[in-house]
Order: sequence, then C-alpha cells, then structure tokens
Amino acid sequence: MKTVFFLIAALSASPALAAFDCNVFQTCNAGDCQPFEDGAMLIKQSGDVWTVSIMGETYEGYETTTMDAGGELSVVLPPQGPLSGLVSVYPNGDLLFTVHVPGEPSMAIVAYGLCAGEGG
Repeated sequence: MKTVFFLIAALSASPALAAFDCNVFQTCNAGDCQPFEDGAMLIKQSGDVWTVSIMGETYEGYETTTMDAGGELSVVLPPQGPLSGLVSVYPNGDLLFTVHVPGEPSMAIVAYGLCAGEGG
C-alpha cells in the first residue's frame, strides 16, 4: 500500500510538459519581408529538451528562460544541419523565430507569428 501511495504522489507531482501550436505568417531577410506559406510550427517540451518542428523538419533546443521566470519562453537552437537560432514565445502569444544560416554570405532570417498553448 505504501508503494502505491508513493507512486501516485510521484506521478501527480511531475509537471505537465509544455507545448505551443504556432503559425509563422511572415519572414524577413535583409529588410525584405514576405508572407510565409506552410508556417505551421510546433514547439514542444520533451524532458530537458524542446523540439521545434516546422516544414517537415524538427530541431532540438534548450530553454534559456520560461514564462514563469522571465515573461517569455526562450529556446536556443544550437547548430543543427543548416541552421542555428532562437525561438521566443511571449505571454500574449507573439512568436519570434530568428534563424542563422551560414554561407556566402551568412544570413539571419526573422520569422513572425502567433502561438497558442500553455507552459514554459
């Protein structure tokens, strides 16, 4: 009976993992802004890692702050494949997604959107 009690207590004490369904509606690069099609983005907590899925690709990142601690969810994406970046989700649902792409020349792309969800 004690084992069952401790198992229930442990399970109920674990925090729910956060997730945000987002839509990117515009991207800007070198001052040129364009509407963005197929902008569905899922930002999801998976243990200590956050996954950011967009356009059929999934990237892993690490939170630098949460809404509870800093007023926004901030996830840094270390270099993976062709990019690195930063995702910020604000309490009002605003999304900023900055992507850094190495190359000749290297580029920074800023994506704007809106999110719905909880956590962080």
